[in-house]
Amino acid sequence: MEHDLAERLRAKAPLPPLTKPRLSRQLRHFPISPEVNIQPDEKGTAWVLSIIVGDRPGLLSRIARVLTAHDINLHTAKINTLGARAEDVFIVTSAVLKNAKAVVRLESDLVEQLRT
Repeated sequence: MEHDLAERLRAKAPLPPLTKPRLSRQLRHFPISPEVNIQPDEKGTAWVLSIIVGDRPGLLSRIARVLTAHDINLHTAKINTLGARAEDVFIVTSAVLKNAKAVVRLESDLVEQLRT
């Protein structure tokens, strides 16, 4: 798997399309609406991206695709799963995040990706 990933990165091959994840019974009956919040950190040098959503296979892949599409650099991630609920916090940077419209667009793209 590591070799295949390294080859894909080296060749800059496009990622395969996402498949619809199989939701757990608990998430099907008690869905968790995605919550996305982006705020500057205390120092003003980075941004804190917090996401609360129902956990499912491929969740981090979906988040990574959106961050990559918006040219966001990931510095740290705290991944926390509580049963069927994922509460993830990312420290990110990008010149794009200085534009309020770009932040709103990133938030809406993340919410849209996490709803499907």
